Amino acid sequence: MNLDKSLNDLSKRIERLDSSDCDVNDSNHWRGKEIIPLNEWIQLKGTPYTLDYFPDDFDEVQTFLIESELKVSDDKTRKWYSDYLDLMEDKRNPNCGRAKCFHCLLSSERDDLMWL
Repeated sequence: MNLDKSLNDLSKRIERLDSSDCDVNDSNHWRGKEIIPLNEWIQLKGTPYTLDYFPDDFDEVQTFLIESELKVSDDKTRKWYSDYLDLMEDKRNPNCGRAKCFHCLLSSERDDLMWL
């Protein structure tokens, strides 16, 4: 009986991995979730459907989670956020890149702000 359950679980994992590989090349999906416009995703924020989609852009206020928010988040939210950041990196989203590199000592934007 445990063997059947283990085989069933393994089969589901393999199916998930197979579908994830297909979604990587689909411009409307990423890791099994539909990519929707940022403004539509913002309207879903705070609903049970938030984690069912990925926004197509990065907004530091609406989509960025700080370390303390991630610590109190559940596993599903942390996984979603990790996949979302992978999407933004794969798409080479400039808004995400600026937010990620803002605190870097080599950032030119940081130099500009230091003199204000």
